[in-house]
Amino acid sequence: GRSESVNRHESTITSLQELRAAHELAGKTLRDGGSNRQAVFHFGMAWKICHWLDRSASARCTAREHLSNIDNTKDDASDDSTKYCQEWKSVGDYAQMAELSGFPEVGVLALLFCRAGGQLNLSETAEVETETTPSDKTENEGTSTSSTAGCGCGMAECGISPCFIAFPTSSSVFDMVLQDLDEINTNNPHQQTTKSKSDRASSTVTALEILNQLAVISGKSSKLTNGDRFYTMQQFMNERTNHIEIPSTLRFWEDKNSSNNLHPVLLLLLLKLLYSSPISGSFLKLACYSIPYLSAMLPFSSPEGRHLAMKYKSHWAYYVFIRSVVL
Repeated sequence: GRSESVNRHESTITSLQELRAAHELAGKTLRDGGSNRQAVFHFGMAWKICHWLDRSASARCTAREHLSNIDNTKDDASDDSTKYCQEWKSVGDYAQMAELSGFPEVGVLALLFCRAGGQLNLSETAEVETETTPSDKTENEGTSTSSTAGCGCGMAECGISPCFIAFPTSSSVFDMVLQDLDEINTNNPHQQTTKSKSDRASSTVTALEILNQLAVISGKSSKLTNGDRFYTMQQFMNERTNHIEIPSTLRFWEDKNSSNNLHPVLLLLLLKLLYSSPISGSFLKLACYSIPYLSAMLPFSSPEGRHLAMKYKSHWAYYVFIRSVVL
């Protein structure tokens, strides 16, 4: 017979799946009603639960599988939101809700944190699932905002801050992401004095050169696959921008067949958040530097591009706009 521990484990998984679905439903309902503070909290909680459910490496899709799914999707196919692992969908929902709440930088950090392999602690979920008792409300009346800020779910952190932070801000992965962002913000290669002007000019790629390269690798006569286009562009950029170093944690456009690579929809979302964030600086640099690679991966006329343009009109419109501005 089945052991009691196996039955208990399956029951826990089922309960967590139902709880995640409840948080997602609450987030969507609150978002549609304009309650952004509460909505971002519930989307964040859905991500935390989903992280635990999908933390097995075998449960995650690779970037190659993401693009393969799009390649094999016909224009009249149904929504492909289920074709990539659930955690990426959850972190994407959270990141987009953070932007709607006025904090696109939080969405950027969430996506980069997840891609870098950051871990969320499910035990922290239980700590907030405590409802204030009537006696506590009386004692704290006039000093506590949790009873009025929440949506009625009874969870202590619902709505108490403008943007709920679902990821730990004191982890080594989060510190690494922040340090790498600071590095590309402070290290401006064009301000280096160790090279002459002619040396710096010879290793700087222009928008015209990038557009010419894109025309060669993405034209109708090109026989290159999606992966071939990307690696051709990568080689081209490496040869002409060898003085620019972007840490691997921030090269979100790269495909190394890793479980932590982003779905194409999330590539477009992250690009939009980076470019629109008021922080600018390293965010803007990262957005601009990613454009040649994203343009090679997702040409306008490719099957992948047409599919994304049809299914994700808002993300695709931002991508087209940002690409036009940068190039």
